[in-house]
Amino acid sequence: MLLLSALSSRPQQIDQLDSVVDFPNELSNFESILQRVSEFYAQRLKLSAEMADSSNVVKTLVVRAEDSRLLNDMKLMIQMYSNLMDTNRELLAESTKRANNNAEVCTAYSTAPPQHHHQHQHQHQHRILTFTL
Repeated sequence: MLLLSALSSRPQQIDQLDSVVDFPNELSNFESILQRVSEFYAQRLKLSAEMADSSNVVKTLVVRAEDSRLLNDMKLMIQMYSNLMDTNRELLAESTKRANNNAEVCTAYSTAPPQHHHQHQHQHQHRILTFTL
């Protein structure tokens, strides 16, 4: 406070001001949130790849089922459409997982994990912030 009042009484040009702040709980919470979001995005990438593979299978099954219909091979056509129904069910399940994953990412962004009040003083980290005025 004294430094600020002394600075305000003398007109000076300040280009840079270094400060040390200590917010260990907030930093820990933020790092935890980033870790959770990173895990969710890794899961999302995996789900997207699986859905892309399933989409290719759907295209193949539709073509094979229609070829079988045109060739009057009803047994193979029924088998292809049955496989198509199974693949469609899997895609719907993957879509649900992806929607749940997206909701968890949104929740992770909007809420912080509970703070741990049992942290020791020696675990605190100091950060130097530079403000350009």
